[in-house]
Amino acid sequence: SYTTEQQFVRLVAEGDAAAARGQRFEALEAYSGALALVPDAVVPYLKRGRLYHEEGEAEAALRDLRRAAELDPSATRPLEWMGDISLEL
Repeated sequence: SYTTEQQFVRLVAEGDAAAARGQRFEALEAYSGALALVPDAVVPYLKRGRLYHEEGEAEAALRDLRRAAELDPSATRPLEWMGDISLEL
């Protein structure tokens, strides 16, 4: 519905703003909230995966990036970032 879409967009924007301020926990919570509303959205998985990676949580990052790749098999970014993490490990 329109309300769900508005809330989703708001939560992703809040996550982006929190990440830009260095408030990682708040960003993760906002992206998770967006995914609770729209579980098949690729962007929050990518953004949350990137944050997990920056926090040194490789397994959580890989989980989110794998899910993003499953949802959009033509997307190259999740595969690239999974490769980066795999090389680091």
